[in-house]
Amino acid sequence: MNKTILASVAIFALLGAVLTVPMMQHADAAESKEKKTVKKETKKKETKKSTKSTGKASSAVTVEMVKGSANEGCEKGNKCYSPFEAKITKGGTITWKNVDTAAHTATSGNIKTGPDGKFDTGLVTAGGTFSQKFDKAGKYDYFCIIHPWMTGKVTVS
Repeated sequence: MNKTILASVAIFALLGAVLTVPMMQHADAAESKEKKTVKKETKKKETKKSTKSTGKASSAVTVEMVKGSANEGCEKGNKCYSPFEAKITKGGTITWKNVDTAAHTATSGNIKTGPDGKFDTGLVTAGGTFSQKFDKAGKYDYFCIIHPWMTGKVTVS
């Protein structure tokens, strides 16, 4: 990796760490209220069902940045973004939704060669979303600049 990419990764990691602390404190306070936690878990399960890939391309797909994905381990079984591979039709839209307590990105390219400039969500903070329309058919790999073990795919047909 060249020095520019390494410097970019270091800056994003530092920024992510700075942003994560207050978000984690806020999330911990919210989770201490039992009723809210139960509602969040119920909503999360319903959302997971609706974002699961059916194998068929759709015009709109929501991809979750999974809770806990800021910690290594979710890469086993491709569980950092859900679904791992989003399939949409040409002209369709992917919406990334951050259900984790840490900020994440969905940046086209891969950690070995770096960002390829096709799309980038920028920092998506806890509870935030970012939508991207795809007008060109093809396969797009992406990763989180802050947490490089997080990888996903978009297939546009």
